[in-house]
Amino acid sequence: MSSTPNRNVTRRSSHSAGSGAAPLRATANAYAPGAGQHLQSLHESSEQDSSRSQVQHGAIAAPIGQGHASGIEALLATGPVAVYMTAERERPNANPHKPAFLHGVVLDSNNPDQWTNVVLPYVAGLTFNVACPPDVHFAGVMFGSPSLPGLYTAVTKLELPGFHWFSGIANNRLHNPNLEMAKNLPNLRELTFRMHTAGITKSAFGSEREMIECEKLDPVRSKDRKCMPYADVAAKYDLGALFACRSLTHVRIEYIDSDMTANATKDQDPVNVLYDIRGWLGHGFAQQGQNVVVDLVRVA
Repeated sequence: MSSTPNRNVTRRSSHSAGSGAAPLRATANAYAPGAGQHLQSLHESSEQDSSRSQVQHGAIAAPIGQGHASGIEALLATGPVAVYMTAERERPNANPHKPAFLHGVVLDSNNPDQWTNVVLPYVAGLTFNVACPPDVHFAGVMFGSPSLPGLYTAVTKLELPGFHWFSGIANNRLHNPNLEMAKNLPNLRELTFRMHTAGITKSAFGSEREMIECEKLDPVRSKDRKCMPYADVAAKYDLGALFACRSLTHVRIEYIDSDMTANATKDQDPVNVLYDIRGWLGHGFAQQGQNVVVDLVRVA
């Protein structure tokens, strides 16, 4: 595959180069999940539960046909359809062993079937949004909590909107903590992560010294950039770790197409590198016998 322009991609000039937010540092350790029983029929239970429920204004409505749901079912029926880890950890007295989205529900040792047959299938229908390294750390503690046994086995949908802030694999960073977390979710079926075109380019000059010399004579030209080969991008973000997620069926790559980056890369198009990444992932999953749909969607 080549990262040179080979597809017609329409740019929308209305989108600016990016937000003014400071880059997030990916320094959180990848979590190691605690002991928990693997739920063989989790996906089926989740689908059955979804067929008996309705989504209304961001909450799961009470199961149809049950006039008097049990206390825990009624409690869970008011829960969200998405769990934003930033909101979870920023709550007053936030506790990953007793997350707010479960409304205080934890394993009842006197009634463990309730946890397995009601709570975990409910969790399987939720989408977990993990946006930054502190979120990864908080989620890791929560997923491995002994108070929430097997919770990590119930996670089927994960969103990583801050994925593009990862600064890359280096001598002191051997793994991408976002994907280390994903690898430890054995029933993960749907994964969304976000890229930025600035993160898949590099300076057009061979060395920093050469760039500085050019800046003295031509400040505009000194900002020129070139596209990275797709293999280098995959290595930078540790994308090969996705192949360890053996339950995946859908990967959605969102991307921000920066006008500033487009101007700096001139006759090259970084979006073509993302198309190559999509093709590489699809081929890799197929090679190991997984039928995974890989989508590429511009979001800004």
